[in-house]
Amino acid sequence: MHRIVGIAVLVGVFFAFLPSDLGASGGSSMPRSGGSSSMPSAPRKTPEEQAVDHYNAGLKMRDKALAFQKEAAQVGSEKDRSKLENKAQKEFGKAISQFRTATEKNPKFHQAYSDLGFALRKTGDYAAAL
Repeated sequence: MHRIVGIAVLVGVFFAFLPSDLGASGGSSMPRSGGSSSMPSAPRKTPEEQAVDHYNAGLKMRDKALAFQKEAAQVGSEKDRSKLENKAQKEFGKAISQFRTATEKNPKFHQAYSDLGFALRKTGDYAAAL
């Protein structure tokens, strides 16, 4: 008799800790009303947070471009040097796009403007860099 009571208590405790939307529906956590999911959606990022994401992406591209330039300075053949310089220019172009997007999302983001100017200077667009 004590064993049956103990099992009943354990079963009661088990069901007490189950989420309220689980039930006879086979354990699905989908809402029964046909509405939207009960899972909260990821919070939307503010424009400032989006700007930081674009800025950080631009930094990675800028650093990759600088690495290509450094490698180009150390290779012997002109063909290899030219190839690496072209890769660097493409990466600087991608970085410029990211930095511009960052400044559009947050016009007060002075670091993005600074790195935008740097990347523009490295591509030879001195007027835009200023």
